[in-house]
Amino acid sequence: MGLIGSLKKAFSKPYTTVSVAEAKDLLSSGATLIDVRSAQEWRSGRAPQAKHVPLDRLQSGFAGTNTT
Repeated sequence: MGLIGSLKKAFSKPYTTVSVAEAKDLLSSGATLIDVRSAQEWRSGRAPQAKHVPLDRLQSGFAGTNTT
């Protein structure tokens, strides 16, 4: 892999961005929307179907989500 390829890999996003329409389709297909904002941000407004799992909880390894 050359320099350009290495830089692209190092600075690429580890996630995929989806449009609002794609998100709606995913949610209607059974996907879960996880809101990782702080509790204060969560209280200020959220998507009705979102599950709140603060980022610090995800980073600590305990998300409190049901995987079944």
